[in-house]
Amino acid sequence: MKKIIILKQAHTVVAVCLSTVLLSACGTNAVKQEPVSETESCTRLQGLINDHPNQFNNYKKSLTTTKKLNVWTADSVLPSAKQCQVWEWSSGLHSYACEWQVEKGESQAIANYEEAAKVIQNCLGNAWTAETNTTQSGGKRTVYSNPSLPTIVSIRYFEDTAGWKALHSWNNTLIIGDRSNLNTPLQ
Repeated sequence: MKKIIILKQAHTVVAVCLSTVLLSACGTNAVKQEPVSETESCTRLQGLINDHPNQFNNYKKSLTTTKKLNVWTADSVLPSAKQCQVWEWSSGLHSYACEWQVEKGESQAIANYEEAAKVIQNCLGNAWTAETNTTQSGGKRTVYSNPSLPTIVSIRYFEDTAGWKALHSWNNTLIIGDRSNLNTPLQ
């Protein structure tokens, strides 16, 4: 049991380290999508949460395989989200993830985060609780959880100071997946 927990923690660390590179590399083939309304966002968000136990099978589109995971393109759940994908890790865990780099810096990353947090809270309702933490780069992450479900929804903004091109940029991410994602260090 302890070995499984350690493996899950290692999985989440790898997920954070690889997310920027993988989403950037895999996202280059993504088709540009029109923004979605808040009503459509709620429908999609609830659908993703309901489909999490089914490994997001209803949301998987074209597949790309790497050594560490399988990645499917997926539709955006939030109005401003880009580069959305479903990840299947070699451990068998699945996550729905969106990451979008912000062209207008920190103020735009904060605005995206606040808009997304409002939409998510409105969609999820009172059965879900929100916990907000500060990230190492000075950003924020809010995690929504429901004690009766294994799924969490996480939205954050952060400054990426370890990008593969050594560029400092502000980013937003949305992750829907397993509670083990809560063990991920905050960049």
